[in-house]
Amino acid sequence: MIRFPLTLDIVARELDRRLRGSVLATAWTQERHVAVLGFVCPDNSELYVQLNTTHDNGTVFVSKQANRARKNAIEIFHAVQGQTLHNVVRMSGDRVVSLRFANHTIHALFYSTGKGNVIVESDTGIIAALHDAKSVVGTPFNPDRVPLRLTKHLELLQKPLEDVANAYLASTTFYVLEKSNEVLFSALPLPGWNIKEEHADVFEAIQRTVSIRRHLHSKSTRTSEVRTQLNAQIKKVQRSLQALDTDAQQAAVPSTLREQAALLMSRPNVDADSIAEAQKLYTKARRAEKAAEERELRRPQLQKQLDALIADLQNLEQGIMPEKTQAPQAQKDQPPYRTFDLGEGYMLYVGRNSANNDQLTMRFAKQNDYWMHVRGQSGSHAVLRSSDSSISKPPKRILEQAASITAYYSSARNASWVPVVYTLRKYVRKPKGAAVGAVTLEREEVVMAKPGLPSGQLET
Repeated sequence: MIRFPLTLDIVARELDRRLRGSVLATAWTQERHVAVLGFVCPDNSELYVQLNTTHDNGTVFVSKQANRARKNAIEIFHAVQGQTLHNVVRMSGDRVVSLRFANHTIHALFYSTGKGNVIVESDTGIIAALHDAKSVVGTPFNPDRVPLRLTKHLELLQKPLEDVANAYLASTTFYVLEKSNEVLFSALPLPGWNIKEEHADVFEAIQRTVSIRRHLHSKSTRTSEVRTQLNAQIKKVQRSLQALDTDAQQAAVPSTLREQAALLMSRPNVDADSIAEAQKLYTKARRAEKAAEERELRRPQLQKQLDALIADLQNLEQGIMPEKTQAPQAQKDQPPYRTFDLGEGYMLYVGRNSANNDQLTMRFAKQNDYWMHVRGQSGSHAVLRSSDSSISKPPKRILEQAASITAYYSSARNASWVPVVYTLRKYVRKPKGAAVGAVTLEREEVVMAKPGLPSGQLET
């Protein structure tokens, strides 16, 4: 109720007590809805009044010091500067606090729905305004005056309007009240509301109310962001588990492959083609067994990760912020690419999204690094780097493993085999005006790869 008419009566009364006879020395704005008035009081002390007319927490703040930016601070209300303040009143029937000078009046309009403003009125009408000056300057100031009504909160007192108003205005203690996630300013205790703080200074109570509200809003916004992050991570891990199930269903059965190979080798007069075909079947069987082992290794890891994320989400709904999300700076510092140590001095770097792909390829990669991408599919850029710059080309094992990881981070993840193109980074170009992540390349070669991560490696 910081903009409630009776609250503004108290504010105007206190401003009048502190400022009557003071000289307006300066006035400026640094924000569209905020005006700061600097006064020199009769005892030569300084006092600054901030008139905040925002639609949510519009109110009056008073301080002995002011934080004025060296830049972006605009001087305002020149016609009133140097004048002595006669008195401060709340305009009857409206949410307007008026500071009256000899020839001008500064009106602070604490209206809702974005209509708040601070204007300067003279005998000829409005001569200046904090914002929307073009539409109001030169027009008369005719506020819409309405009878005083109790708010829904004050109606809880179940007393006549006059009794509540008299008690409200007579109060010398001001309260910051709370209930659930709501915070309220009031000059009277209210049924159903807990007293969080008590203040003898109305401006301190108002300041604390606004400060706590902003903190709660920031916390709510952060909670919403973390909830979105957790839900996205949960879905990602669930998709990975589902992909494991799909791979398992589509995978060839090693025992069947071996039976087929044995059948070929048991034929009379086995020829070279049959032997070669049987060897292929045995190789497929070994690969199928290895893939099955990797799936069985990854499944409990992914399930553990999923359980932890679900627990974090449940804690978040109970007001407990997960530890790993309490330091957003750490997340910002996370490298924009995944890293894999392939052994023999080789590291593979894989982009996380289109913007990271551009950064990885065009800024991070060195000219003689190997660049990789799945042909004809969307996916991550990958950069293969050797610690020994004298090596001209990676070994076949390293190249194939890098290609498998590159294929895994593409839209062809669930395919059996995927063509992966590779070339030196110096042959990769980004045409002018190309979309984020889009490149052209020269002297490309192709390696067929089965999408997958190194054994024991979790998806990151």
